[in-house]
Amino acid sequence: MKNLSLKPISIFVTALVVVFAILILNRSSNVLTKLDDEDDSVHVNISIQEPKIVYGMVVDDYLLIEDKIKRNQLLGDILTEYNV
Repeated sequence: MKNLSLKPISIFVTALVVVFAILILNRSSNVLTKLDDEDDSVHVNISIQEPKIVYGMVVDDYLLIEDKIKRNQLLGDILTEYNV
């Protein structure tokens, strides 16, 4: 008689342990999926400037001096004025 009363209790305890194990595993997998879904990236707005083009050349990285050529001025005179 003693063996018969322990068997239903052991089945109940085993079932209870299995249910708790399933609940704990399900809860931990939900936490992992929530962590995977979170976006840890940083969003940075970058404005890209259009390059300045003069006579078909990009002149953003150069010192550009615009002036008028005077009468009887030679190319050599213009270049030596800027130590070129």
